[in-house]
Amino acid sequence: MGVQKTKSISIIFIGDFPEGDQKNARLKCIGNRFVENGWEVEFVSMYPTSFSKNRDGGQSNQWNGIPVRHILNWDDYPSLFAIRILQLFATHLFFLFYILRISLSKQVLYFYTPQWIGTLPGLLLAKLCRNKIIVDQTDLHSTTQYRWLHRIEEYLVAKATDALVVISPYLLNHFTSLKKSNLYLVPIMVDMKRFESKVMLQAKLLGYIGSFSEKDGISDILKGFKASLVHYPELKLRMIGRDYFQSNTLKLLRELGIEGKVELTGRVNYDSIPKRLLECDTLIMNRDLSAFSETGYPIKLGEYFATNRPVLMSDGSGYQTLFDDKDTVIKYESGSALSFVDAVTYRYTNTKKAEDISNNGYKFAFEYFKGNKVAQKIVDIATKL
Repeated sequence: MGVQKTKSISIIFIGDFPEGDQKNARLKCIGNRFVENGWEVEFVSMYPTSFSKNRDGGQSNQWNGIPVRHILNWDDYPSLFAIRILQLFATHLFFLFYILRISLSKQVLYFYTPQWIGTLPGLLLAKLCRNKIIVDQTDLHSTTQYRWLHRIEEYLVAKATDALVVISPYLLNHFTSLKKSNLYLVPIMVDMKRFESKVMLQAKLLGYIGSFSEKDGISDILKGFKASLVHYPELKLRMIGRDYFQSNTLKLLRELGIEGKVELTGRVNYDSIPKRLLECDTLIMNRDLSAFSETGYPIKLGEYFATNRPVLMSDGSGYQTLFDDKDTVIKYESGSALSFVDAVTYRYTNTKKAEDISNNGYKFAFEYFKGNKVAQKIVDIATKL
């Protein structure tokens, strides 16, 4: 009898790793679960993003015992635009060489939301090389600008993959017309153990974590917070994450006169996120009403629930419909400062009910978002391939 070949997978994405944006928590859950199932795993970052600006030292070549490959070992974001263009061209070219090199050794390739400017060309080459391909689709970029270009991306992704994983019911419905089989809904996932630390919460400290992107409605959060100070002047707001539009945020803080009430943490590392969230006694899950906001499923919501803190959630027609007001979350009207104030008031005048709501959110996360349980679905899909 021959020796059984070790099952292997490359987890491929763009961006920084092990530190980086919100997708990293999902990728780490998936990578860990494959290892626990006896797979040989490698993380592959095609090129860094501006998240790596002002980082001290280079990025690690391993995380939790799992190798991390940075194409061309180019793990920093150049300060000169011309060098950035060179970086993009060079990493695209050598990424194709990487795909060719591993085509005989890696049994499964996992791509995180591939696009033309990212990993999609490599995915198409991998298809020609007859690799088994899984795509994890977490956004629908055809709802934004250049929609026809993104629709071509989505068509190619649906046709070229052996298994297409989507993160939300909206995406499931969208891709059903493009892919008739091997289409799976795998929701957000959170490592619940990360949030088991005993941290003293700070009363009346609201918390937000995110990318400060347009869909997060930062101005709406700040205006709602400003209005809430009339009723609760002791309130403070902690905003966690790298703000790509910090000058605009600082200008709005000055206009609203709330600079001393808002803490802008800037970029924080992965391990410090649980403590910073757990110190808050209430967390804000805000989205505007754009079509792009409705398509996805914010990964941070799982982390919010894992803290067992009440979550104030803006209403909408996307993932928000899965959660009942005054049950797992406290809802308010998106874009309405007055409605936000009502939600804050309800949270602090109904403390027992707010505690029940936070407990329900925690139970929901434990049942539906627990990292190893949800990631096992992707492992099972890969095993079938």
